[in-house]
Amino acid sequence: MKEIRCPDCGYRMTNSQCPICFKRVPFPSAATKNRQKAEPKWERRAIPSFPKAGSRRRSGSVLKTIPVLLAAICAIFSLTGEVIEQVSMPEDYVSTYYEDYLEAGAAGAEDMPTMEACTIYDDKGIRVTVDSIGLVYDTPALAVTIFNNSERNVTVSVDSAQVSGYMIDVSGLYCEVKKGKTAQTLLRLNEDDLQNAGIDTVADVVLLLDIYDTDDYEDIVSELQIPLQTSAAGYVQKVDDSGTVVYEDGGVRLLFRSAEVDEYGDGKLLFFAENLTEDPVYIGDDGISVNGMETDGMLWCRLWPGTRCIETVYLFDVTEQGIEESGDITQICIELYVENAVNWERTEKTAVIDMG
Repeated sequence: MKEIRCPDCGYRMTNSQCPICFKRVPFPSAATKNRQKAEPKWERRAIPSFPKAGSRRRSGSVLKTIPVLLAAICAIFSLTGEVIEQVSMPEDYVSTYYEDYLEAGAAGAEDMPTMEACTIYDDKGIRVTVDSIGLVYDTPALAVTIFNNSERNVTVSVDSAQVSGYMIDVSGLYCEVKKGKTAQTLLRLNEDDLQNAGIDTVADVVLLLDIYDTDDYEDIVSELQIPLQTSAAGYVQKVDDSGTVVYEDGGVRLLFRSAEVDEYGDGKLLFFAENLTEDPVYIGDDGISVNGMETDGMLWCRLWPGTRCIETVYLFDVTEQGIEESGDITQICIELYVENAVNWERTEKTAVIDMG
């Protein structure tokens, strides 16, 4: 896979999540796309235990540092002989990670909607709970606990989420839990995605949960939709679908918003994408050129049925092509494709955006 640079810290990335600052730049690897095509899955199942929207509460409490938290939990589980093991991240980083987590209603997170604790999966000896919602610095996050009472080592992950109808990148929840162990972690919602979509109130969240056997990769549950609600449930998110139409057909739209060059000499294109069909779709490119020259950038987004997103395309080192500032971008050409993720029907189009 070709390396790209993290748009936040500049680290050379070899996968979709930066190991330094955890910025996600989603793009499909050949292996991932081949596996998806070989085993298309899209489960629409209801979860029996939803959190109910409640009145606003101010707990005034802040989660303690992870050593104190683990000590308390270990004391509880000592009666059953279980040992709590945090395996999702190095211990020294997790300590800071939890220390900076503020539950909704605590100092610094007073305006954050609350969420009642609930179980989002409980089967085959594995239980996953969402304990609360809060902030990690200024990023909304969910506190998650995984109880593995099965006879196998499992990996629990969420790599996609929907907030108020917008697809939002997530990070943090990719957790390997050994049999008989319990792990805790935080699932963070991408702050840039929320800001680009204009979401300042997290009212409802839908997670796409995956659980598989760590040793043989056998699926335990795949792409299970988990709907959640906060105390702001019922809030109607305003949709801004402004922009220049690049593609529109059969309920799928892609609109161009803006192009700019940042202080580091990298370009950034902003798009609005929408999928009003009943199937998930992929929107991507087979090549992007700026001012007639091919550039190092990638458009790729996955849209669940009835969702939309604000997609950012980063163009690296455009100054090497003589583009010094935003006004130097005169034309953008995208070899665009739209692919149905159920039947794999694919539509291709060459989209030309003139900036003059």
